[in-house]
Amino acid sequence: MITALLLNAVWGLTTVPSFYIDRLLIDNLILFVGNSNLNLLLRLIFLLLFLRFFLEFFRNALSSFLSYLRYMLSRKVSNQLDILIGEKISSLPLKTIEDPDFRDKFNKIERESGRRVWGLMVPISNIPNYLLV
Repeated sequence: MITALLLNAVWGLTTVPSFYIDRLLIDNLILFVGNSNLNLLLRLIFLLLFLRFFLEFFRNALSSFLSYLRYMLSRKVSNQLDILIGEKISSLPLKTIEDPDFRDKFNKIERESGRRVWGLMVPISNIPNYLLV
């Protein structure tokens, strides 16, 4: 979870430089119009385009890694919840477990627990991204 928080912060920090590079590109393209020193401006524009593509590649790679990390965290949370639920069920008397009303509640808990817990964790892991953008 801490890794996801840190990587989201890095991802959020890469937003500002991408906007700045876009601004520089537009400014230099405007300078390009009517300028006689095309060679220098073309080099600068290609350098800015390279930086922009590299930054976007980095952001996409980071995004893919974050998706994988979130998937692995969700699996870990789901497995841990299954263990906790199993431990709790094993401590209950058989009469309670066989009760149809209890079974309905238990099935609902089993269906919803993983999604709800993970639904709380995803926004928490995105907080650094929201704060930095």
